[in-house]
Amino acid sequence: MIEIEAVTVRFGGLIALNEVSARLTAPVAGIIGPNGAGKTTLMNVVSGFITARSGRVMVEGADFLRLAPHRRAQKGLRRSFQREQIADDLTVLENVLVQTDWSLTGWGAKRA
Repeated sequence: MIEIEAVTVRFGGLIALNEVSARLTAPVAGIIGPNGAGKTTLMNVVSGFITARSGRVMVEGADFLRLAPHRRAQKGLRRSFQREQIADDLTVLENVLVQTDWSLTGWGAKRA
């Protein structure tokens, strides 16, 4: 379970998230809402791409905001983006592998 408690994010004078709280109890969850509602900002906080000014994100009782983004992924956090993108400097295989869930395959650990 992911518990988001009173998360606030500001970009200069703009308050993007104002004490947002939510409880995600399903193994796979989505957030919907109108443009500008703060969905991407909230997911960026949970994923570790931006830092909240205040609040907490707890996963199974552990403080998730203290973890680096790659550690969050290792603990099972996955996210999808509105638009798939490829990296021009990677091969087709490498682009596919970037999207692979290594925790399920174990293949990445063997190649590293």
